[in-house]
Amino acid sequence: MIVRILTLASFMLIFFATVPPASAADSRELVNLPPKVKDAFLTEMRGNVIKLENILAAIAEGNFKEAADIADIKMGFGHSQLEGMAKQGMSTEEILARKQKMQRMGHGKGMGQGQGMGRYMPESFRALGQNFHQASENLASKARSVGANPTVKDFRSVIGAVEEVTSACASCHQAFRVR
Repeated sequence: MIVRILTLASFMLIFFATVPPASAADSRELVNLPPKVKDAFLTEMRGNVIKLENILAAIAEGNFKEAADIADIKMGFGHSQLEGMAKQGMSTEEILARKQKMQRMGHGKGMGQGQGMGRYMPESFRALGQNFHQASENLASKARSVGANPTVKDFRSVIGAVEEVTSACASCHQAFRVR
C-alpha cells in the first residue's frame, strides 16, 4: 500500500510541477481546434491521466500484465482503433495479435497526419504525440518482460518507463495550449 501511495504521489508531483499555469503571458504555442475536436481532445487528455493512474495502481499491486495491457491498448499507437475492438468484445489477446499483424504490415506507428485529431495539429505537436505513444509502447514492453516474481530492479525499470510517458506528457503541456 505504501508503494502505491508513494508512486501516485510521485506521479502527481511530476505532472503538476511540469504543467505551466495558464496566464495572459502564456508563451506556449496556441493550437486552435474546432469546438467538437477540442472537446474530444481534452476528454482524451483527461482520460490519459486516469489511464496513468490505473497503470500505477496495477504496478503497485504487482500486476504488470494489466499495466502493459493498458499502456499498449489504451495509450499506444492506434489506441482508438484498439479500444474500439475491445468495445466490440475482442479479448486482449485478440487485440494484441491484431495490433502485431497491423504493425508487420506497416500500420500504426503514427505516420502522416492521421485520421483522428492529429490532422488538426501542427507537425511539432504530432511529433510529441508520437513520443507519448512510443513511450507507452515501451512501457508495455518493459511491463510484459517482468516475470512471476518481480524484483526491485523490475519495479525500477517499469517505473522508469512510466517516467518516460509522463515526460512526454509534460513536454507537450509545456509547449502547447489549446483553444
